[in-house]
Amino acid sequence: MRSLDKNELQIHVKSKRHIESPRHIKVFKVTATHGNEVIASLKIWKIVRTEFRDDFLVTLYEELFELSELFDKYGRVRPRIIEPGYHSGTMCWGEELNKGDLFYIFSVSVKEELHVNGQGIGSWLLNKFLRSQRIQQEDIVICWPTYNDIDDPVEETGDRQVAFFRKNHFRRIGRTRFFGYSRNNRHVSRLLSIEEDVEELGAGFKEAPTDPQREYPLRHAIRCDKTSRIVDTIQEYYDRDPSSIHAFDWAGFTPLHTAADNVNLFALRKLLSWDMSADLVNITNASGETPLGALQLQMNCDRTDVDTQLVYNWEGYPEDELEAEFLLKQRMGIPVPSTLGEYIQKSRYGCTCGQCTGGWLSPRMRFQLSCKAAYAMDTMPEFYDEFTQGKPGDLTQLYYLHSDYIPPTFQSNFYLSFYEGYCNVFRAIYELLESTDEILSVETVERRLPGTSYYLRKGGRIEFVLDAITNTAYEASALRDNEHEEIFGEDEGWTALPTCANDLDFQLVRTVLGLIPGKRWGPYQLISYR
Repeated sequence: MRSLDKNELQIHVKSKRHIESPRHIKVFKVTATHGNEVIASLKIWKIVRTEFRDDFLVTLYEELFELSELFDKYGRVRPRIIEPGYHSGTMCWGEELNKGDLFYIFSVSVKEELHVNGQGIGSWLLNKFLRSQRIQQEDIVICWPTYNDIDDPVEETGDRQVAFFRKNHFRRIGRTRFFGYSRNNRHVSRLLSIEEDVEELGAGFKEAPTDPQREYPLRHAIRCDKTSRIVDTIQEYYDRDPSSIHAFDWAGFTPLHTAADNVNLFALRKLLSWDMSADLVNITNASGETPLGALQLQMNCDRTDVDTQLVYNWEGYPEDELEAEFLLKQRMGIPVPSTLGEYIQKSRYGCTCGQCTGGWLSPRMRFQLSCKAAYAMDTMPEFYDEFTQGKPGDLTQLYYLHSDYIPPTFQSNFYLSFYEGYCNVFRAIYELLESTDEILSVETVERRLPGTSYYLRKGGRIEFVLDAITNTAYEASALRDNEHEEIFGEDEGWTALPTCANDLDFQLVRTVLGLIPGKRWGPYQLISYR
């Protein structure tokens, strides 16, 4: 084996903007050379989360779609990974995963043909980069070991790749396949010993058999037959062997798991007609999920598929998925509305607080929109004096608050009376949000406005105001500059409100309100990415 003195190695760092996403991604190639020979190299991406709106998954879809296991469309960590429970693993990772930039390690390579393996050069080069000023205290470094190209024979298997990163202070994020590194020496992950770290979901379970249909015929039938015939099939298996409806497959899943995961309503209803108490709470399987959890995981995957599309067109969860969820929750004793119809209405858009108006407008979202409507209606009258009587104002002058959300085609109508009518729409929306429990819509706002409004008579649309309110609320939210939290973070009117999965889903709100994705919206004096 050739021996190298690491002090004789030179480190070279090359960086460039990603060709397709130059604002979002910076590509690093780090090499260690000895003379003219490249001894080791790293390939790393820096992902700048502040540059994303709701397009985190869309932007990374081609090359890093697997990150959807960790992060949502905003680049925020999925709650189940950090909240107390089985899927959070050691719980050494938390909300800090939402802060700073992400660094993703694609490869750590040491050239085998140079016979320098086993000298720790890969670890040495990796740590030089991890401890450099390119990575700040709040940044998080992520890797998926089995995806990395570690050429050193010592690290050639999946288990040894995991060992390589663990010895360099990486610890598993929840029970996912990913590992994270914090530069902060006092971070919980840095205090966790290698022995205390957990294994990935599915560890210890068998691989799928070569012929699952033959070995697990009931499972296969439930997967493939979603007609009423499956009811008789399940009954036949039960008549021959009552234990068959509780039998585990190679991955620890029961027929109830299979029915839930495949949204087979006929099978689900039939199985739930028997005592399924143990099956309903069983998580001893490769996914660590109950049947309800397996269903919800599939629902989330379907939602993620929509979130990775360039044009957002999610219309809510399908009714068959919601019915399956309703049936499982009922049997588990989880509180649900008395009727399926009411449950579908409340849950179609993913409400988790039970208080979303229309199933999509959460109390916290309502509060954020109300704040922006209130600010506009209070501030806009201050600009009335900027108008000259009998002359239209200049729409390109941004000192008219929110005038940049009025299309330029309205320039000839932009008189004071038009701007006053525009302001009155903000007022109507504020009053609706603040003083009623009504659903927010173009129709409910229109009913609160006089038909004689110059703004409406000249073609001004309520959607322009909804565009302004939703976009400015988004910019002030925790997804952008966090101004809202800085102002209302200790306000009891805000903190007392329940949290919900819809609290920050501004794109959902915009879509339901008719602000069609892909169509040009304001601010019109700036580039719009929506």
